Amino acid sequence: MLLRSLTWGKLWEAVVDATSTTVAILLIIAGAKVFGKAITLYRIPQDISVMISEHIATPLGMIVLVSAVLLMMGLVFEPLSMILIMTPVLLPAAMGMGFDPIWFGIYMVIMVECALITPPVGLNLYVIQSVTGSSLLDVSRGTLPFLALMLALVVVLYMLPDLALYIPFKF
Repeated sequence: MLLRSLTWGKLWEAVVDATSTTVAILLIIAGAKVFGKAITLYRIPQDISVMISEHIATPLGMIVLVSAVLLMMGLVFEPLSMILIMTPVLLPAAMGMGFDPIWFGIYMVIMVECALITPPVGLNLYVIQSVTGSSLLDVSRGTLPFLALMLALVVVLYMLPDLALYIPFKF
């Protein structure tokens, strides 16, 4: 263990590196917020809700469509914007199809997390790339097993919805 190895120069270098990473992430989030505000003003979420209600007849069809929409939204939005924009749009349609609102919330969180690591432009990919200094291709390859596991979890939760709603009691 090295003691007294931090110099003023190394501290300054660490501060500059942390600042540049933070600024890059905040610029991406700011852009997503502006874009989210713009599509909300154009009432795009409401149009999506009407489309879902008119064209989707089965719960499985809705889950597949919502999964695709959330994965695509992850290309341009950060998680808070995705949840704030899509929950008021999707929750009424989901409840109309008989989904439990708590189950649907768990499902949405898993899909938002999937969207954040979906190549090529998932927000967390850029965070990992800037921290590790690896190429985007290497980072994307490294996240694919995790993406596959989370998508498999969504399938399991669809087949066994009580799994997400189970609360063990201590007797």
